[in-house]
This record gives sequence, structure tokens and C-alpha cells, in this order.
Amino acid sequence: HDAILAFEGFISPTAAERRMRVSLISGIINTVQTLWPEAMVIPFGSFISGLFLPNRYAPITFALAALLIEHQLFVNQLLCSDIDIVVIGAPSHDPIHDLARVLRNQQPAPKMTLITRARVPLIKLVDRPTGCQIDISFNVPNGPENTKLVRHFLQMYHQIRPLALVIKFFLAQRQLNEVYTGGIGSYAILLLLISLLQVCFGSLSPSLPLRINVLKDRCEYQQRKGQTDDLGQLLLEFFDFYGRHFNYYNVGISVRDGGSYYIKVGALSQTTNI
Repeated sequence: HDAILAFEGFISPTAAERRMRVSLISGIINTVQTLWPEAMVIPFGSFISGLFLPNRYAPITFALAALLIEHQLFVNQLLCSDIDIVVIGAPSHDPIHDLARVLRNQQPAPKMTLITRARVPLIKLVDRPTGCQIDISFNVPNGPENTKLVRHFLQMYHQIRPLALVIKFFLAQRQLNEVYTGGIGSYAILLLLISLLQVCFGSLSPSLPLRINVLKDRCEYQQRKGQTDDLGQLLLEFFDFYGRHFNYYNVGISVRDGGSYYIKVGALSQTTNI
């Protein structure tokens, strides 16, 4: 528990790191609005919610409990969160390539990858001076809407921020944090975490005879012992439940109205365990 709180304090961005990201966002806004004055440019995601990993070299420790104390090594890459930006209302039939041509003429030109065949096509930039990555999507308004939802739950569950930062760092170390390369995105992580907390501290009571009931029993036992804020135990429950027991093929989660679980359309079995 204490080690997770120490990690949260260490990994939280400094004022200078925030200013750097604000400057990068301002540069993108100026570029887009010079090209398309009527377009809206909206940052969203982890920078807006305050859940981003900062742009610094990140220490690896052999034991989380010893984090920031001893055995610190350094990786040769930056484990920082992307900056997510959506452009709404660009008057173009091919906004990705039109904006990419403009960005390539900037000095210094950013390193750029165009992801055109994904469910949400986007431009992936790497700012050369800072190494920070920027993802630019087009005409997909659900990103900012999802960020509002995350900020609502951050106010409801104070456990989200420290746990989310540890999980995001864990995945980034293993290069499992990019959806387009087979990893899991920040928003999905947050939904899994919110659902877990709804089970542990909310009124979520699944109507199906699922393994989730075992998790709920353990959480209720911890509450009776006064251990509701044991972040270490919650982190272990997260990895155990979603890593060993949850049935991703047949069961879906919802965090609406206190949370629920449902059988996916087309699932082969209506009685499968999570």
C-alpha cells in the first residue's frame, strides 16, 4: 500500500512536464486551425484526466516495496503516455493525409506513422525534441466524452489514480500499452479498474453465478477487517481476477448505473463463469 502511494508521488508529473505537454498541444492546435480555421481541436485522455505517465526516464525496481529506495536501474526508452487529440469538423475528404503533409513541412519534422486501417484511423507523431508521442484522430467525439466519464469516477473512487498509474507503468514496461500492436489502452484499463471497485465498494451484485462473487466475498471480508483502502491487495485482486478468471470471450462489463456484467451477443453459453 505505502509503496504504491510512493510510486504515485514519484511518477506524478512536474509543473515543467505539464507545461511541455501544453506547449505541444498548442502547437498542434495552431497547425490545424491554420489549415482548417473552422475545425475544433480537443485534447482528451490521460493528460486531461491527470493519469498520464510523464516524459522522463523511468526506474525499474526488483521489488515494488523498494521503489525509489534501492536497486534502481534505468531503461533506454521513455515510458510516457501519449497525448490524445481529436480534430472535429475538418472540411476534408482525407484529413489524415492532408494534415500529415503540413506536419512533415515543420522544422524539426516529427517522426510520423499513419494508421489508416484501424477502427479509429489516426496520425501517430513523435515530437523529436521531447520524445513525446501525440495521437491525432478525426471526427470521433467519444474520446472527450469518455474522459468526462473517467473524471467523474476519479472523484468517486480515490483508489483509481494510484492503481491506474501502477498498471499503466507495468504495461508500458512490457510494451503492452499500444492497442494497434496488440496491447491494451488506458481507457480499457480504467473501465476494468472501475468495474472492480464497483464490485468491491459498490452495490454491483451479478445475477449470474460467476466467479466475480468470490471477489466480492473477499472484498466484503476486507471491509469487515477495516482494510478497504489496501491498495496492494486491490492491485493483486485486479491481476488475479482479470488475468486468471475473467471470461473475455463471453462476458462484457458495463460501469453504468453502478455497474453490471452481461453475456455478449452470440456467446455460446449463457452459464459460463467469468
